[in-house]
Formats: sequence, structure tokens, C-alpha cells
Amino acid sequence: MQIIIAGLGKVGMGLIAELIQEGHDLTVVDTKASQVHLATSSFDVMGLTGNAADPDTLAELEVGKADLFIAVTTNDEVNLLSCLLAKRAGCSKTIARVRNPEYSSSMDYLKDALGLEMIINPELLAAEEIERVLSLPGAIDVDTFTGGICEILKFRIHPESMLDGMCVKDISRQVHADVMVCIVERGKEVFIPDGEFELRGKDLVYIAGGRPEAERFFKRPASSLFLFATSWLWVPESFPII
Repeated sequence: MQIIIAGLGKVGMGLIAELIQEGHDLTVVDTKASQVHLATSSFDVMGLTGNAADPDTLAELEVGKADLFIAVTTNDEVNLLSCLLAKRAGCSKTIARVRNPEYSSSMDYLKDALGLEMIINPELLAAEEIERVLSLPGAIDVDTFTGGICEILKFRIHPESMLDGMCVKDISRQVHADVMVCIVERGKEVFIPDGEFELRGKDLVYIAGGRPEAERFFKRPASSLFLFATSWLWVPESFPII
């Protein structure tokens, strides 16, 4: 895929590293010649010094032949304008980074009005990810699917947890949360458990469920015991334990 990246800050350089590994053909542009030189000397990419919101610069980049144009400069307006111009020049798809909170309420409108495939607000996404993790204090990892309707959550069972020795079929009744156990990792073995499968301490467990059910599951008093080997989360001594 032919991809053009406008903006060579941390985000832009990170994108280059990821996309190069996937085998894409990249061209980069930035107003700072030093950043362009850094990108072209560090990666196998073509580079151009210029303003991505300048039609002449986009013409020199042959943006109309690109499959994807990604604008991640530090200026939101430049990102939006350059994507609009790239789209009108014939670029198939465009993505803009927009960081200003003032645009948050109009993201969908801007996306439709400018014909963008995606508008990304890194700070907002980071805040939402932090909120998801903190609202599920026992989860090691959280992945969201189907627009947030379903989540896959990973946790490790402490040997003293109420789940240690419990059969999968009894979890919903004992914990009062409708979740499904999908995978259990035990040492080097991986199991797809049935209802009779017995969980053990130190098992790494993947469960699926909606957000309300997941919150109910992890807010049980025994949730503190899920966090075997996750020392970054401090649990006070007065925390109730079943």
C-alpha cells in the first residue's frame, strides 16, 4: 500500500516503524528538514520538506496516487485541511489526528463533512483506556469488540481466591455475573474449558462478557485476589477478602 505520512513527531515516527514492518511503501513530509532527514536516514522511506496543507507540496508528493494519507502534525487545522486537500486530489483514504478538546463534540460532523475515514484524538483514547482499566480493578488486560458491547478480559487467579478449585459451570452462580470463560492458560498448557473444568490458582483466565457483567465480576471482594503478580496495583490491608 502506498501511504503518505504528514508530521514526523513521535507519532509520525512511530507510525513509520510500524508500517515499514508491514511492508508498505511510505513517503513522509514535514516542515522541518531535520526531521525528514532523520526519517529517511533511519527508515527506507521517501521524504519531502514542506507544508502538508500546501497544494503544491501535495502535488509534489503525488498524493492523488496514494492509497492512504495520514496527517499527524502538531496542528489540528493543518491535519484537517491537508486531509481535505488530499481527498480532493484523489487520495483514496485519509486519517487526521485532532487533539483539541473543542473539536470532540463535532468529530462525527468533521469526519463526514471532510470525507475522512477516521479522526483520532490520542489523548481522548488514552483517557478512555485508563478509565476502562481502572473500572475493572482485577483485569490485567481488556480488549473491546463490537463497538463496546462485548469485552475480553484477562486475569490471573491467586491461589487463595474463591475461584481456586471452582468449576466453570459454577462461576455465574457464585460470583453473580454472567460471564463466559473462553480460555485458560496453565503453565505451558492452554485449555478451552467446558463446564466441568476446574480452575486453579495461578491460572491465567480469559473471560468474555458485557461491561456491566464484567464490572460486577471484578468488583466482587475476591477481585483483589485475581491480581497475582500484578504488583503495580496497591490493595490496602483493610480490603475485604473472601
